[in-house]
Amino acid sequence: MSTNESPSTVDPTLDSEAVGAALRHTVVDPLRALSFWTAVLLPLAYLPLVANGLGNGEMSVLISLVAVNAAALVIGHGHER
Repeated sequence: MSTNESPSTVDPTLDSEAVGAALRHTVVDPLRALSFWTAVLLPLAYLPLVANGLGNGEMSVLISLVAVNAAALVIGHGHER
């Protein structure tokens, strides 16, 4: 007689918790780390734009970079907590 439980008697919350932990480990944590470091390093990319003056198309590039930086700050806020 086997001591293994049949699949119908296994607690489904254990499976969903394991899937959630695996998803967090493989997707959420790396995304949060990438967002954190993007938020840290991205301001270096728009310093030359400001230093050289803003032309016609450069203002939209600067605004886009600031928006991406703000999003990265929000997403990467919980990194290494």
